[in-house]
Amino acid sequence: MKISKVIVDIIERDTGPLNVKDERSDIGGKTTQGILRLITDNGIEGNAFIGDQASSSEDRIRIINEILKPKLLNLDFSQREWLWSEVDNLSGHGLPIHSSWAPVDVALWDIAGKEVGKPIYSLLGGKKQEIEIYATYPPRHNTPEGFINEAKELLDEKFSAYKIHPGNLSVEDTIKVVDGVRDLVGDNMSLMLDRNHGYSLAEAINNTSDSNDTALEKKIRYKYFYYIAHFSLLFAMETSELSYCGIKFEVKKNGYSDINYILIHGDEETARMLLNEHIQNNQGRAFFIKSKQREVPIGPTIVDPNRIFSRPGAEKALKKFKTDWQSKELEDLLDQLDNSRNKFLFNLFPSEGGLLISLHNNFRGYNVKDELKKSQSHSIKKNQNPRDFIICTNENDYKKLKRGPYNIVLQSMVDENNDGSLSWAALGNGVRYINIETRLGWLSQQRKMLDFVENSLRK
Repeated sequence: MKISKVIVDIIERDTGPLNVKDERSDIGGKTTQGILRLITDNGIEGNAFIGDQASSSEDRIRIINEILKPKLLNLDFSQREWLWSEVDNLSGHGLPIHSSWAPVDVALWDIAGKEVGKPIYSLLGGKKQEIEIYATYPPRHNTPEGFINEAKELLDEKFSAYKIHPGNLSVEDTIKVVDGVRDLVGDNMSLMLDRNHGYSLAEAINNTSDSNDTALEKKIRYKYFYYIAHFSLLFAMETSELSYCGIKFEVKKNGYSDINYILIHGDEETARMLLNEHIQNNQGRAFFIKSKQREVPIGPTIVDPNRIFSRPGAEKALKKFKTDWQSKELEDLLDQLDNSRNKFLFNLFPSEGGLLISLHNNFRGYNVKDELKKSQSHSIKKNQNPRDFIICTNENDYKKLKRGPYNIVLQSMVDENNDGSLSWAALGNGVRYINIETRLGWLSQQRKMLDFVENSLRK
């Protein structure tokens, strides 16, 4: 039984804004999602949802249609594991291939279940046939009364469990919500409370004081009340914004350190996740490009933001997506980049002797061998995937790192006609630079490599 059709039904939704104050404050609004339909030659159809709570799934849908669809057509539906083994070979630099593959995998399992007339959980060895369901909504009320009314509606609809998302309500109002909802529903409903945003230090201290604990414990006496406290204690975290010729970066500063970090490609989600995690628990400054795409708008075109740190590199990068430049128009934009570059680098680079670490994800075969011609030395490990590697610009750092378990290359000679990447700018300014490159989706591998670099080079 083979796949004969691959169809994606597009869904445009407006989820509305969420009442949160943390890094997810821009969640909500209009978004593109989809339903994947894999249809076999005997008419069985496997389905899966494409998307998440808020961010658009246009890239995932495009990858399914352009990259995965040709592999799926005429494929026996049972060859799930073979196709999974090919995913890394299908991926390219920054491509969210795993999040695109996930609904395909679900749809293939859906076909398998429908063919034998069994639910997927049964095919996977599951035994339990029923679980208690609960109702919940994203944070959508600004007063305690809104949540109490919401609880009444759910109770009338016979729900037996309710998870409350108070969002950006104050601690005091959150306690009013808990009191009001419990008084309304009594023992007829199990309750959960998901605080759903990061507290400031003052809020966290206040929320764990004896008086507030006591207020909440009055309601926790019920058997099924769960208090899920997401305490993101933002002790010394400061946030600001930095712009380079209109390309914006969010800057997160946690204490003081001679190590800075940067995420320069917005579509490299594994690197973004790691850097967000890392800067919460380590001192330093982290620069996040404010985009979810690889290329960013600049002037009348788009550009790879990691190709504009030299004039020759910027000129080549700008011509990639716009070939009909007027001479003066192009020169003016190059002048703007030249005039703002030093200010941006001054803010980005660490103090003298410090370290700048860039996190990247790759796909479509890009690997350490592509960097060998530009390198003065290298250490390639036989047991390491060539797509996971470190680029280093300082010879002393290289000597320490090459003794470790990871692939590493040294690029310590400036090329005046370089491609305009940040590594060359750092090298030209005498800044120690490390690029940690891993396959997209390999979070644990990139985390290990980052820890190794910092432990090896920490003063």
